[in-house]
Amino acid sequence: MIIKNTIIHKNNFSLIEVLVAMTIITICFGVLMSALSVNIRNTALSQSYITAVLLGKKKLITVVSGLSGNKIRSKNSNDQSGINDQSGINDQSGMNDQSGMNDNESLVGTKKGKFGDNYPEFKWKSIIKKQDKYLYSVVVSIIFERLGAERTVKFKTLCLNEKALKKRNKKDDKKKSGVQQNTPNSGANDTNST
Repeated sequence: MIIKNTIIHKNNFSLIEVLVAMTIITICFGVLMSALSVNIRNTALSQSYITAVLLGKKKLITVVSGLSGNKIRSKNSNDQSGINDQSGINDQSGMNDQSGMNDNESLVGTKKGKFGDNYPEFKWKSIIKKQDKYLYSVVVSIIFERLGAERTVKFKTLCLNEKALKKRNKKDDKKKSGVQQNTPNSGANDTNST
């Protein structure tokens, strides 16, 4: 009995080869979908942070303008942020300069508010502390909730009350000019004494 070794050439994939290939494709597809999901979530979070920064910048300008005594413009045509004043930033802040803003003591403290219907998920909080007679510490926080967690963007600055400082400087200038007019000319006496 002679047994011949025959080699069978086949052009087909076996069932096991197909199952292994399908498993590899399924795992890769799952990883890619997971990465895409994380990317979409991070993009939405980044968009929220960008909006919070723009809202915070505008709110900080409003607060600082109210403290320094500068008039706040209700509509800024040079605003490149895409946030119009109908967002409630000026209306709900209580810091418009319509009352003259001579009493900055009423601005010192903590204030909270929302940005109106355009940005319902964003809230603001301002903390103003008096550091000196003409200097204020300002902290503006923008609070929003994203991905199940409350997130905060904070802006800190110092503000000089320019209006009150100018009034003080004018009073000092008047006092100095009044003192200089009342003093006798001492140079003439010095030349006669020698």
